[in-house]
Amino acid sequence: MTRLFNPREDAQLTLFKMLCKVVVGHPTTDIAGAATNLLLTVVQKRHLKLADAEAHWDELMGRGRVALQRRYGRQQDVTEESEISQRLISNG
Repeated sequence: MTRLFNPREDAQLTLFKMLCKVVVGHPTTDIAGAATNLLLTVVQKRHLKLADAEAHWDELMGRGRVALQRRYGRQQDVTEESEISQRLISNG
């Protein structure tokens, strides 16, 4: 089946790959901290009111939780993991 072109998803994947190139080799705790700070900055810059920022944060964390549940719900096979995640995990 041919995947339909989705510019937003393609842009996000491209940006993710670029970020991964920068962080590979750093401890995963430092990567998580930097990613959290990046998310906090984005949310804070986007919303003037704390209530709106918290709602956006909750939405992001909810989507992240669902994605995490999906990843753990399917059979995890190292051969199925992307090269990027393998490199990031190995630097834990």
